[in-house]
Amino acid sequence: MSSIGQLVARRALETITVASVNGHSSAGDPTYAAQRTMAARVERSFDRSADGEGEQDGTAHRIFTTEQIILGDLIWLAEDNVADQDAAVIARDVSPANALDGTRTHWVTIAS
Repeated sequence: MSSIGQLVARRALETITVASVNGHSSAGDPTYAAQRTMAARVERSFDRSADGEGEQDGTAHRIFTTEQIILGDLIWLAEDNVADQDAAVIARDVSPANALDGTRTHWVTIAS
């Protein structure tokens, strides 16, 4: 792991829980694999986008991990009840972060 990846790992002070989509029900709703935990650094922030009436369109969180999260994964933050699927946020954007030499150091996920 690069020094940047090690820095991200050291600053991953929270444990999040993730469940990946593993299929769809007959009604077309996603089904999820077993939950897994991983270390993360979570930046909680308000989404600055506005809906059609000028109201803030919810909150978004930036999540830094050394393990990849996939688009559509459910993510429970440290304080969330993992038994409550409605308490989870959904991975909306996932981007790899690389060192100057091209080595993958960590992942950045935007979830809301």
